[in-house]
Amino acid sequence: MYVSLAIALLVLMVGCSTNQQKPSELRDTTIAQRSGGNAEPITIRDSFRLRYTPTSGIELNCVLEQNETLDQDSLHVRAQTVWYFTQVIEQREPNGRMRMRMRYDSIRLEQRYWQGDSAAVQVVRYNSARQADRQDERFDMLTAAIGKEVRAAISALGAVEEITGTGQILRALLGGARADSLTQDQRKQLEHQLEVELYAQALAQQFLLLPDSPLDSSRTWSRSIPQQIPPLFVATAKATYRLDSLERKQGDSLLLISAVLDGKIQLVPEVEKQGVVLRTGTVRGAAQGTLSMHYGLMVQRSNTVEYAIAAEVSPRKSSREQLRQYRRSVSEFRVQSVQMRQQ
Repeated sequence: MYVSLAIALLVLMVGCSTNQQKPSELRDTTIAQRSGGNAEPITIRDSFRLRYTPTSGIELNCVLEQNETLDQDSLHVRAQTVWYFTQVIEQREPNGRMRMRMRYDSIRLEQRYWQGDSAAVQVVRYNSARQADRQDERFDMLTAAIGKEVRAAISALGAVEEITGTGQILRALLGGARADSLTQDQRKQLEHQLEVELYAQALAQQFLLLPDSPLDSSRTWSRSIPQQIPPLFVATAKATYRLDSLERKQGDSLLLISAVLDGKIQLVPEVEKQGVVLRTGTVRGAAQGTLSMHYGLMVQRSNTVEYAIAAEVSPRKSSREQLRQYRRSVSEFRVQSVQMRQQ
């Protein structure tokens, strides 16, 4: 379970599929409809371990849909986001780590926002298929990412370990001369920001974190999940996962996994010195996912996470302002099709 991409970025996006033609060999277009078979109870025996075990050479056509709600004092934001992207599993190493290529094929966004209950609703839209939108400087980061391939390393447990290749996006975003004028530290910082905002958090929506150790008869495991809520807060939450049942459908064995998230929100340590007082802060959520034993990957996953924050901010010593924020993030990841590429 993971929070959706940062609201500053996400409050920007909704996507459509690419029309790019794909080779037809070994193509499976039924992945998104695989769940819905007859569920069977699961009995854990002989130290059963859950691991991601994809086959090298498979290509995944995926979609990540997101809906964001933000209510902060008088500001209200509603954002819909869909990213369509392609992944190719290049290699699975002896320790289980998978290495993949990832490319965004299409991005759209629709954001609605207003101030106060009677204010007019403002609408912002972006469609990467429209030339005029691609020339809009407000969306340069999204446009720069379309069609660019990056590489990622994911552990056998689903942790995002490494992302490389965002330098080409940075050059497209800034222009060659400006990118070349950056110091090495500046370049690394900006590339890391692109890695996190465009890829790492999206991958974390896809890969549910599997248990470190073998499952026992309870079929449950837990993970601590820290998450920044820029610029003032950090959430510390515990996700408890459960292997619910097994479904057999269309020649595949599907493991159905559920999760609940519960935690609290705290101030970033540096912020406590700036006159900010946190009154209440809670985080809660739920998730469920489908792990295909045939493909060794998640083929479907949904997440819902809610935050509620009440704080006092002192912009001047003589005054205190109330800050109230409610956020709800709902995401749905699906693998739409799979095919085998020639190695």
